[in-house]
Amino acid sequence: MPDAKGNESSNKEAPKDSFSITPPAITMPKGGGAIRGIGEKFTANPVTGTGSMSMPIATSPGRSGFGPQLALSYDSGAGNGPFGLGWNLALPAITRKAGKGLPRYRDDEHSDVFLLSGAEDLVSVLEEHARHGTRVS
Repeated sequence: MPDAKGNESSNKEAPKDSFSITPPAITMPKGGGAIRGIGEKFTANPVTGTGSMSMPIATSPGRSGFGPQLALSYDSGAGNGPFGLGWNLALPAITRKAGKGLPRYRDDEHSDVFLLSGAEDLVSVLEEHARHGTRVS
């Protein structure tokens, strides 16, 4: 049969002007950066066989960039806690130091030392005083 140009062609050969669709090659996604961890840490105690895990809780910084560092922690050997069996949330607290005797609870005399979360002594800030017409803080 003659084609549109009048040339004879055989049915055995496919025309060279045929349209073909080529699908795109499928590749595996590149790892890293797509999914980030939340900073969780898991440890196992080989002696007791218990496991513990800690997950930090993000908080907004306060004045001067100071803010609490909160972490929800799990210990398989711990008892019932406020968030379920083995779960605990350590909250920062200010307490009176009792290592050198009982606290006196006399705030006007500055007789007691205060601790931040049981680790560091807190130092009181000087109060404002007027000195020669200027204010010192």
